[in-house]
Amino acid sequence: MDKEMRQKFWDTLCSFEGKEPASDMKKLSETIKYPKFLYRYRAVSNNTIVALQENKVYFSSADSYDDPFDTYLRIDWNKIKSMIASLNIKSEDAYERFILPLKNHNILTGLDNQELKKKFEKLSEEDLLCYIVDVLSKYIRPMMQKNSHSICFSQDYNNENLWLKYANNHKGFCLVFDMEDNDSWLCARENKCKNCIITNSTKTLYPIYYSDEKYDATNYAIKQLIFSGIINIFKDKELAQKFVDENPEIWEREKVSLIKHKCHEYDKEWRMILGNTPNERALLKWRPYGVVLGLRISDIDEKLVIAAAQRAGIKHFFRSCINLLDNLDVREMTEMEINK
Repeated sequence: MDKEMRQKFWDTLCSFEGKEPASDMKKLSETIKYPKFLYRYRAVSNNTIVALQENKVYFSSADSYDDPFDTYLRIDWNKIKSMIASLNIKSEDAYERFILPLKNHNILTGLDNQELKKKFEKLSEEDLLCYIVDVLSKYIRPMMQKNSHSICFSQDYNNENLWLKYANNHKGFCLVFDMEDNDSWLCARENKCKNCIITNSTKTLYPIYYSDEKYDATNYAIKQLIFSGIINIFKDKELAQKFVDENPEIWEREKVSLIKHKCHEYDKEWRMILGNTPNERALLKWRPYGVVLGLRISDIDEKLVIAAAQRAGIKHFFRSCINLLDNLDVREMTEMEINK
């Protein structure tokens, strides 16, 4: 997908209010044109070799990515100040207005109402602002990154920057996935897969949108703060779920995860987002169409990668090279080269 198509995808996504998810998904799908192949750059390590030979592709949490702004909640602090100012916390009815939503959700059950009122009356607008800034910055933002899991791909097989960043300066390899080969998708084929979080979760590949503008996630962040408070302060999971059901934030996870700063545009990234937060590291089984060996891969690592790929049933092998026009390219390896 080119820039214009990614722009159309993003504009369509941002138009959704979450009231009709099925209809939204249909509209969004119409803006996505999947490439024939997707690519995943890897360094050579024990973990990547084992994953290769077992056809396993692992989800990672956003807090482990190299970009600290990946899946980062952008908050308009002036909007937060306006919200606090609108409370007018020194007015006579401020406390009643404050506890009304708590009453509506039965959050005050078991609390000392008078003690809560005393604490509220001692608050200043600055105290409340500092508290909210502290919680959103130090807890909610990191929590959202930790709980957001995805797998990243590129639509570009000869991306010099990705070879440098993720394939150990051309010393690694690149996996090639055929989007049109249904037989290569190995998930959900065994009885044990019925209870797998991948089988029972939403997972769709989306293009990343690149922009110097920021997506305003202030309202999303506030709702996450309230949800977290119900869980951690009031210890009420049932009430927390009720709050989520009554205040759905459909598509917000995608909007936060699928926008990156324009400086990353060269990645031409696609991302599979996991709809649930797993209790253990989540993975999917997807056999690559082929493997591209890095320009500077060592003889030992080349043999390791080829052996692991053959064990996984991968049939196509390519070597990264510099062509006659002095551009990075690939060529398919001969059988003699593969089995040397």
